[in-house]
Amino acid sequence: QQQQQQQRQQRQQQKRRRQRQSCRLRGLACHPLESLRLGGCKQRKGRPPVLAAAGKAAQGVFQYLNDNNLVQLALRYAVDALGVCVQHRFANSSSPVAQQSFAAIGGKASRVVTDMSCSLLSKTLGAPTPDPRMAMAYFSLVPLQPAFERYRSSVASNKRNYRRLESLAGIGAGFARMWSEAEFLTDCRSIRKNAKWWARLEAIGVDVDRAAFERDAAGHIAKVLPAIFAGSKCDISLALELAVAFGVAQDDVLLEFVRVVLTTVAPSGELSWKQRQQLSKACAVVENRAELVATLLEGCLTALSPYDYESLVLTLELAAQYGADGFGSETHRAVVKEGCLVLGVLKHYERCSSRTEYERSSFAGSCTASASSNAKHERRLPFHHLIKGDPWQVLRPELSIKNVGKLLPIARLLSLSPDDFYVTVLEKLMSEVDVCDEHQDQAHTQGVVLKESANAEAVYNQTKPLLRLIGDSEAAIMSAKMIADKLPLGPQKIDALCTAVALSNTWCSSLATATGSDTDPRITALKDKASRVLERLTLLYRLTSAEWLLRKAGVCA
Repeated sequence: QQQQQQQRQQRQQQKRRRQRQSCRLRGLACHPLESLRLGGCKQRKGRPPVLAAAGKAAQGVFQYLNDNNLVQLALRYAVDALGVCVQHRFANSSSPVAQQSFAAIGGKASRVVTDMSCSLLSKTLGAPTPDPRMAMAYFSLVPLQPAFERYRSSVASNKRNYRRLESLAGIGAGFARMWSEAEFLTDCRSIRKNAKWWARLEAIGVDVDRAAFERDAAGHIAKVLPAIFAGSKCDISLALELAVAFGVAQDDVLLEFVRVVLTTVAPSGELSWKQRQQLSKACAVVENRAELVATLLEGCLTALSPYDYESLVLTLELAAQYGADGFGSETHRAVVKEGCLVLGVLKHYERCSSRTEYERSSFAGSCTASASSNAKHERRLPFHHLIKGDPWQVLRPELSIKNVGKLLPIARLLSLSPDDFYVTVLEKLMSEVDVCDEHQDQAHTQGVVLKESANAEAVYNQTKPLLRLIGDSEAAIMSAKMIADKLPLGPQKIDALCTAVALSNTWCSSLATATGSDTDPRITALKDKASRVLERLTLLYRLTSAEWLLRKAGVCA
């Protein structure tokens, strides 16, 4: 038993020797009292101060842990060591040596704890996902000024990482509560709220100007609303939630949503059922109906492609639906009525001519959608040019004997004279005879008498119904005279002059029986003009008839 006890003691001595050797290899100083509880031990007279040796050993441990990036563990040992020193001080309150040793160690220990806490606070705030509980624990160990400086540097280094900025703002709010800083608490709450929305907007591709947002959040939100709708695929709920958070008027968001849907989504293709429902609900919720009608007609209608009849009809239908209760001006209601009627005619008409330079140059800046991107648009007439521009620039190339009847409803809707349509068609028809006249002139120079061409006869037969449709007597007479001038000498030319004479007789008769013809100077002047026209046309008719008879008889070339 004695041998076994001796062997056990030798093994324990060898174990302690190895532990001390291991500590020396790591650079740690060992203290003979390492196995004793320092907190409750008594400081004996004539012995070296216990706390001095313990503090020296603890400093070596702290330095070793700090060098190996184990700051959190070092802080834990530092706090424990400081607690032990405090216990030792109160256990030896009557010992001057213990009190002096604690006074020397206490200041150093406090600085060590503060430095380690500051280092750990910086690492916690700089982590990808800051831990609020750990940050608050370290805040409690650090004085106000160093803690605020490290927090401010962490916030400054995360200006574009909005998720981390939101977490740091939440930590700052807790820090402000702990130190009872009301102004700082308000700033942290504001930063956290802004950072939350900046992160959400950044996720959908909206670039936020932080300085402008912080100066005037409502104004900046109003500017980026189109980008918000584009990034969220016209999700109005996100924009409304943002508006409520920052005090933006709900009507502003709804009106911008209506404008974006009608000018960007609708022209790109057929609206889905869900988008139509959202559009209808947005229009129904808007409180200022007059502003809604103005936005539809001035902000949306003019921005649409003049060839996109579907989007134009949808816009006008919404304006008619929500402006039916008297909202909007008289001008707006007139535009809606006229636009709906004109589009009702245009959608059934297929154009015959190509686009003119007037179409390509006019209203080009106000149309957001490309007018040439859709092949279906190539066969349509431009809406804006007819309503707000010069309709004759668009309609004149389209007028022909085949489609003049299709375009007459547009003439009535746009307050254009149908007689002008007929006269223009007659001019176009007679322009086809000019080529024949040149050949006939060349033939006459060779002494060959030619009969009227088949082309001239066919064209003249087409002009007869149109002449009868012209309501204005003077315009009809001038058209008949123009036809006679264009036709070559022959029966058609004589018949056209005869028609002009007959129309002049009718004009004179109508003026003679007009009410107040004797007292109204205007009617008197017209009667004199009609008499002179009749006299000249009668003389021309007789001369042309005589010339034709002589040519047929071969008397004159």
